[in-house]
Amino acid sequence: MEQANRDYREKALASQERVDQIQGVLSSVQYARIAEKSYLQFYNPQYKKQLEEHVNHALNILKKVDKNKTTETIKTTLQSYQQNFAKIVNLHQQIEGLNTSIVDQFTALKKLLEKSEALIIANRFEKQMMGEELSAAEAHFGTMLAQSFRTVYFITSMRSQYLLTDNSTYIDTLTKYFKSKMGGETASIRQAAKSLKEPVYVQTAEAYKKAVYNAYDQTLATQKFFTQQKETSEHLNEYGTVLTSTGNRFLKNISEQMKAEQMASVKKVENAKENRIKSLAKVQKTVTLVLVLALGIGAMISILLAVFIIRSITKPINTVITGLKKSANDVTTASGQMSVASQSLAEGSSQQAASIEETSASLEEMSSMTKQNADNARQADTLMKEANQVVSKANNSMSDLTISMEEISQASQDTSNIIKTIDEIAFQTNLLALNAAVEAARAGEAGAGFAVVADEVRNLAMRAADAAKNTAELIEETVKKVKDGGDLVATTNEAFTQVAKSSSKVGEIVGEISTASNEQAQGISQVNSAVTEMDHIVQQNAAGAEESASASEDMNSQASQMRGFVEDLISLVSSSKKNGKRNAHTQVNTTKALTGKALSAPPASTEKNIVVNKSKEVRPEQVIPMDDDEFVDF
Repeated sequence: MEQANRDYREKALASQERVDQIQGVLSSVQYARIAEKSYLQFYNPQYKKQLEEHVNHALNILKKVDKNKTTETIKTTLQSYQQNFAKIVNLHQQIEGLNTSIVDQFTALKKLLEKSEALIIANRFEKQMMGEELSAAEAHFGTMLAQSFRTVYFITSMRSQYLLTDNSTYIDTLTKYFKSKMGGETASIRQAAKSLKEPVYVQTAEAYKKAVYNAYDQTLATQKFFTQQKETSEHLNEYGTVLTSTGNRFLKNISEQMKAEQMASVKKVENAKENRIKSLAKVQKTVTLVLVLALGIGAMISILLAVFIIRSITKPINTVITGLKKSANDVTTASGQMSVASQSLAEGSSQQAASIEETSASLEEMSSMTKQNADNARQADTLMKEANQVVSKANNSMSDLTISMEEISQASQDTSNIIKTIDEIAFQTNLLALNAAVEAARAGEAGAGFAVVADEVRNLAMRAADAAKNTAELIEETVKKVKDGGDLVATTNEAFTQVAKSSSKVGEIVGEISTASNEQAQGISQVNSAVTEMDHIVQQNAAGAEESASASEDMNSQASQMRGFVEDLISLVSSSKKNGKRNAHTQVNTTKALTGKALSAPPASTEKNIVVNKSKEVRPEQVIPMDDDEFVDF
């Protein structure tokens, strides 16, 4: 019986250790899933390091667990999970590398475009000062530069929208644009640059073609990496689900195995108890039979023979009593140890259940806060899109205003040229009037009337010259103010462009936050479901441990009752020893009384625990001391 209890205790401790190990693996898996979701949201290397630590910790625990099919499945799945996460990290690094490359190329391209635009503006101003127009080829190149700026913004916008929404429609729109317009656009700007033979223009055209096509190719590569990253993330979710379900199923199997082993141990102890009771009943029957025979023969036999018979009977009975007593003590000790182990297991399971309930409550609160953050980020994303539309409209309006100011400046310059022409005409008219006056003076009195007319014409020419001069000064001042207004509008237009870029960048960031918050909310919801399932399993373990403790208490009570039976048997044997010196009549009566008592069922002990001190055990020699000298008279 003691061996059965020791076996049960060892199996219970081993099973509890396995439960703790598997729960440690599941906890590490859950923390790894949280680190995974955090990395996919913020792409912080710290979360990558945390995930690797949790996965390695789980693998180290599995090395200590006995190998079987389930543990090998968990180990293989963990390794696959770790490899797929490493693949996601590699894909993200490649995407970041492509993004950095595109940004660097477009930054260098914008500098060349701005340099070429500044050169065209300088050439236009120089031509206007000389009263000439910009060449048609250079004007066309300027138009292509403006289109290049719009194309770069369009490519950047389509790429950003795809990265934020994972909608392939933006890639299709970009592909359609490249197939339908980009070839003609790049060819036109390169042809215009070659016709002008300006090194800056040629460099800009070549850089523009290379940058836009590289950006398109890298965007397609980004789409491929993004798709692979999404598929790998789905594999990670599948591995996480497999790990959680397999671990919980393994915990359930261990719990069922613990319960089965506990029931088998209890049954084994019960069987031992029943065997002891049967042995006691058999001994009682043997004693009764021997006593009856002794009564039939003992009436004719001397006290020596009676004493000899009693001693021969009580010695094996004492041996049986000693064995029963030891067995009762073993049963009591085994049931006590089983009760303590079961109580300890129940307390541990209850503490685990309480801890998991607290974890579940914390995860529910975190899930609620994450959902609220996701809603706020979604609203902020909507507002930023509306703000981007408003800024884009304002930017277009400023572009139109810039063009209008340039047209006003051109018109003022044309008007200035007309005033110069009027001034030259007034100067020529003044010269003609002066010549007419000279000729009238030569003609004498005949030319007197013509001299008056020439003088009036000269006065009119001088007045026209003064008016043309004043008008020219006013127009020059107007041109200067228009130029200052144009510079101010250009500065404002540049500021609006920067605002549009900043608003677009903020919109991208807010969109990323919204997407990541949604993914985090989904991940925490999955973790919360797994913790709830673990809580249910631990509650079942706690209930089973409490049932085991109750069964151990019952077995302890029954062991105490069996010890009471042994005490009663000791009392019966002791009584038989004390009556050994009585006469034959008294001996017969006592034997009959003892036989009647032996045949009756022993009373049940009302005490919960009866402790028998071996040092106070009654021996037959103590009750009837006999020496060899006492047999001389016989």
